[in-house]
Order: sequence, then C-alpha cells, then structure tokens
Amino acid sequence: MGMKKINLQVKVTYTVSMECEVTDDIMKALECMQEEFPSGMYDDHTLDCSEDSSKAFEWLGDKCKENDAYSWSFEIEDLTEE
Repeated sequence: MGMKKINLQVKVTYTVSMECEVTDDIMKALECMQEEFPSGMYDDHTLDCSEDSSKAFEWLGDKCKENDAYSWSFEIEDLTEE
C-alpha cells in the first residue's frame, strides 16, 4: 500500500447541549450572537448589538468543551496532493 503526501484542512464541528443559568448581560450577548451570526460566530467576528462583543463568545468558550459533545461533523475544506 503506497503513501501520498497531502495538504489537508478540515473544519471540525461538535454539538453541545446544556441547561444552565446566565446573567442578563450574557443572555443579551447570546441573543445578539444568535441574531447576527445564525450560521456561527468566529473569534474574529464582532457583534454590533452588544457593548462587549466578546461576552457571548468567551462565555461559550468557557462552557462548551469537546468532551461535552454529543455529535461531531467533519468538513474537508481543502485536500491537495503534493
């Protein structure tokens, strides 16, 4: 069986579900995030409707861990043979 050298970029997505309590500020930031970025927010995005655009992103980063995931998906963004 032969080997090939490749360049590979993969987008990994996992889904986490939780029940929790949040402050009013975090709730507003999460609602803003959902409204402005329904397909997902990245760390270089900013929210227009929130005074602190990083609150929702930071809070989710603290609460959503890979070990909590109940489903995963993989999307190959780039695959080229060298």
